[in-house]
Amino acid sequence: MDNPSKFVKTKTIYSPYPYYIVAGLWLVGAFIFKYHKLPVLLMTGAVSILVFYLSKRIFPPKTITVVERNYEPAKSGNRDADLMLQEGYKALKRLRELNDLIPHERLSALMDKLEIAGLSIFEHISAHPEKAPQIRRLINYYLPSTIKMMEMWNEMSAQDVKVDNIRSSMERIENVMETMVKVFEKQLDTLYFHTALDISAEIDVLESMFAQEGIK
Repeated sequence: MDNPSKFVKTKTIYSPYPYYIVAGLWLVGAFIFKYHKLPVLLMTGAVSILVFYLSKRIFPPKTITVVERNYEPAKSGNRDADLMLQEGYKALKRLRELNDLIPHERLSALMDKLEIAGLSIFEHISAHPEKAPQIRRLINYYLPSTIKMMEMWNEMSAQDVKVDNIRSSMERIENVMETMVKVFEKQLDTLYFHTALDISAEIDVLESMFAQEGIK
């Protein structure tokens, strides 16, 4: 089974503040001490090292997740499947553009989940084009509807005054995105239904053989 997590990589970001603090220490020291004297220079260097490591404890590095994206679908060899995948990847690319414009933590996280599920679905279809008809509704309706909603949300969020109708519509979009993510994840699960059955049957046979051999 294609693992959606393979599209997600971790990245470590180190805080610049420890470097700023040490630089500030040397700058302040330049006005107070005489660096041309070796003992003062060595002492300042030792204090700088201590301050640097203490600062790193106060401002530790952060690990963030990054989605690695490839919007160019592999050719499956099936014309209809390839056309569907082309539309699908185009839609995901548009969603990514909208996600980058939307400064809303909850909504952005939901769009990330939807995108990861979509990438996994399309990669699976590239390898199994005979399953392409199963994602027709997703391509023709769910993805275009999601894009339309996100475009509307982005437009409404830019309004200086959030009247009741705007606020209510934005909240409804945020809530329906929760369901949309479930739709995509369920679609991915459905694509692997028969694969899961085959694996289960194979395991049942192996367990039966193990039992006959007296292996536990």
